[in-house]
Amino acid sequence: MTIDNFDKLFADISNREMRAIPPLSICAGGASTLETPLPADPIIDARKVLYTVLRTQPELMLEGFKTPLNAHLWPSSRSAMLRDDVHINAFVDARMWLRDRQKQKTFNRTGTSYGWKHVAEREMGTYIPNGIFIAAAIEEGFCIQRERGTPNVFLNIARKKS
Repeated sequence: MTIDNFDKLFADISNREMRAIPPLSICAGGASTLETPLPADPIIDARKVLYTVLRTQPELMLEGFKTPLNAHLWPSSRSAMLRDDVHINAFVDARMWLRDRQKQKTFNRTGTSYGWKHVAEREMGTYIPNGIFIAAAIEEGFCIQRERGTPNVFLNIARKKS
């Protein structure tokens, strides 16, 4: 199943509602201004928010960004992000964890999304797929920069909590 098939899944979302969602901006080192509230219904609303992020990032999948080594997983991995409630719950958890983190002006190159997701997992006691963590970071207004040749990204995340 491809992401375009999810247009049918979310047919109940009117065009007017979709246009009301602010556009995502993936910045190149500055602070982003996009911060949407956590969803009221952690499954339905979070799925809609994640869907919007995936529409802006066509190569993002459960494992992170698509690379030549993981491209064969892309269609099923991408659809699983929206289909499985466990991933939706991880998206909400990652967003809550990221809200306690400061943003800095430059990318933190001491670790990637993969390392940061492990920090979040240890602190929260739950599993978060790399792609879900990246989507949550985008939605929480963090800037991302892809790490060449890997599914990971650098974030403008500070080591200190807010």
